[in-house]
Amino acid sequence: MNDDSQKFYNDLQDVINQIPTEDMYIIMGDFNARVGWNNQQQQNLYNSIGPYTVDITNENGEKLIDLCTINNLIVTNTFFKHKLVHQTSWMHPGNKQWHMIDYTFVNKKFRSSIEDCRMYRKAAGAIGTDHHLMRIKIKLHFRSRRKLVQKKLVYDPIKMKNDNALKQFQKDLIPTLSDATDKTISIDEKYDRFVEHMKTNAEKILKIDKNKNRKRKEWLTDEILEIVEKKATAFVNWQNHRGTKLEIEYANKYKRLRKLAKTKIEKRQEEYWDEICEEIESSVKLNDPANAFNIIRRLSGKRKRMENMPIKDKHGKYAY
Repeated sequence: MNDDSQKFYNDLQDVINQIPTEDMYIIMGDFNARVGWNNQQQQNLYNSIGPYTVDITNENGEKLIDLCTINNLIVTNTFFKHKLVHQTSWMHPGNKQWHMIDYTFVNKKFRSSIEDCRMYRKAAGAIGTDHHLMRIKIKLHFRSRRKLVQKKLVYDPIKMKNDNALKQFQKDLIPTLSDATDKTISIDEKYDRFVEHMKTNAEKILKIDKNKNRKRKEWLTDEILEIVEKKATAFVNWQNHRGTKLEIEYANKYKRLRKLAKTKIEKRQEEYWDEICEEIESSVKLNDPANAFNIIRRLSGKRKRMENMPIKDKHGKYAY
């Protein structure tokens, strides 16, 4: 009997070894084994068995616990509290005592997917068996499929205000305008060609330089960036000349540039917020609350509603 039992567990282990460790697998059946806590020390030793057991571990139960421990399985029956009649599955014909010998095992990392495990007595009578029906409730957590989002094209706003870049963009766009007079091409095809040509030229001429900071603050100017760069260089020179005669000279230069950068930044920030307030006030006076709210949304980090965003010319005036 022991040889047959050991062969069964060896064969079951061979099957488990063939299953990928990241997959969820459920083992159910009559194992003719009893599991339970013989003492408090044993309860602390095994974590594959839950607190709700009805028996004391026998020899087959020890083999079952070893199987669960080696493969990181849990006995789900013992993790849910039910009445005794809903925990036990088989009655011993001799002493008429009920025992739990039918089990359901699952990977420990999928423990949260098992919501319940219990026995149903009346269901077994119709199929002529002395074991009661075991039912488990499973809730599977599927991974959401990644949505294929089209990459959004982002252009450099500084280059869009650069006259040389705009002239080059307009120059490259002129050949496309000749398609407007071509009568052999439909209006839809003309539009598609024009849009595609605009995107290609914009990506070539107005593309953001990866070497520059994309998250540049709106109030930052080239003058401030130049001063900040000089301040960083002065700090490095000061650190490199520590303990020399030139230390004081480089330290004073760094402190002077640091003070200058702070003054310029504070002045520019004040001018920037004045400009923003004037722009919002002007939009309200012109009965254009949509633009005012777009400005507020932009400052709070929320996206603009492109369909309601007004168009400005190169001088900053609205083009209606």
